[in-house]
Amino acid sequence: MLKVTALATALSLAVSSSVLGAETRIERADPSVICLDEDMTLSVWRSQSTVLSFDYTRTTASLVVDGRRWLQLPQNIQTSIALSAFCRPAMADTLVVLEVRNQSGNLLGTVSRGKWHNRLTGQWF
Repeated sequence: MLKVTALATALSLAVSSSVLGAETRIERADPSVICLDEDMTLSVWRSQSTVLSFDYTRTTASLVVDGRRWLQLPQNIQTSIALSAFCRPAMADTLVVLEVRNQSGNLLGTVSRGKWHNRLTGQWF
């Protein structure tokens, strides 16, 4: 399964000692650590003006891309960008859906449960 799915459930283990013995505490890992590679991928494509913006504040997260540049990218790069944008919202809510839209608002695809669905081809990755 994709790395993103594992990331959404990633946990860090913190162990602290107490007077009566060791106490184990499980905490969610920080998204800035878990999504480091994905954030770098988005930064690269943002610097190339392919990624225009992203919004993780709503139930359905969104990624806005330059439609012309997006369509010129190979399928594997589109998938990589979409899954990278999915990492942070998936850390907050594993059932979140990410929509990828062009600057005109046309839906290009979605990421749900760590899988990219290209709306233009109908394929799941």
